Formats: sequence, structure tokens, C-alpha cells
Amino acid sequence: MLDAFTPLVGSFLLADLDVTDPMFSRSVVLILEHTPQNAFGLIVNKPIEEMARLMMRLDNVNFFRGGPVSRTLFCLHNGLPAKYRTEGERLIAPGIWFEPSLEGLKLYSDESQNQAKLNSFSSLGKTLNIYEGYAGWGAQQLDSELRRGLWHPLPAQASWVFERPPESLWKEGMQSFGGFLSLVAQSGFKPSRN
Repeated sequence: MLDAFTPLVGSFLLADLDVTDPMFSRSVVLILEHTPQNAFGLIVNKPIEEMARLMMRLDNVNFFRGGPVSRTLFCLHNGLPAKYRTEGERLIAPGIWFEPSLEGLKLYSDESQNQAKLNSFSSLGKTLNIYEGYAGWGAQQLDSELRRGLWHPLPAQASWVFERPPESLWKEGMQSFGGFLSLVAQSGFKPSRN
């Protein structure tokens, strides 16, 4: 539980079981911005398959529901070549880059239509995750939810975003806390909710 303002950029927030909104239930949110005025992040463990049919067909691109706000598309990647990056790109945590524009990604996709470029990108272990929408909080809203124990912060890890199966992230994260939260992850319920 956090009492004073602590910026959580570069952290995962794991939803407590008391978070019952279907969008956020058992979600893992990567925080991209956090100030006393607002907070902004992307849900990283809710893949959406239908998006893949509508967008580019690259083997190393994954699609996720980033949150309930807007239908805007955002990207997280683990190292696009410099010529495809925009001025708005930011390093969020080691190995996790946030790209607020898909301009560079569209250029990369257009240029990657030949298999040699696709194979070289994949062989470097590079991954692109596209998120539709985002999670947002107003002034002091996230801090209030943190004080009420609705979210559990954890330092972000690139392997969780790009390598691990998204459906395992919430349980794995909750178990990493040990104690009561590990029991909650294993059982899938909170004794206090009876």
C-alpha cells in the first residue's frame, strides 16, 4: 500500500481480485505515465486475435486490448531499428520501448514485405506488440485505488511483455509477491470475499 505519491512509470500493476470490472479483472497494466494529475498505461495480458486479421501480417506482431479508453493504437517493442522510430518513442523500462505512433511501424511493415527483412527482424528476437485503447486514471484516482489495495505494483520486465504467455502473467505476478497474494493466485479467490 502506498501513502505518498510515488511515480510508477515502468511498473506493472496487477489487479486485485476486488477489481471486478471485466476489462481489468486479473489484468496486468504497464504504467507509461504517472503524475499527480493523471496516469496512463496499457493492459499487457489481454490478447485479441481479431485485430491480426485487420492489420499487417507479420509473424512477430502481437495484438492486445490495451484498455477501455479510445480505439487508438499504440506499440510496445523491444528494439525497432532507429530509422523506424518516431520522436515520441520512450524507453519505459529496460528492453521495453513505447511508441505512441504507428507511422514508423507502418513504414517497417511496408519495407518488410520481402521475407529476408522479416527473417532478419525475427532472428534478432525483436517483437512488436500493438495495443488498441489504453487504461487511464484522472487526478489522484490511481493513487486512491493503490491505497485501497486494488492494484499491486511490480517492477516491469521485458520478458513478461514479449516472451511469456500473456494468460500466465497475472497468476505468475501474484505468486511472485508470496504470502497471501500467492495464495490468492493459486486458489483464484480471496477469503475476504466470502
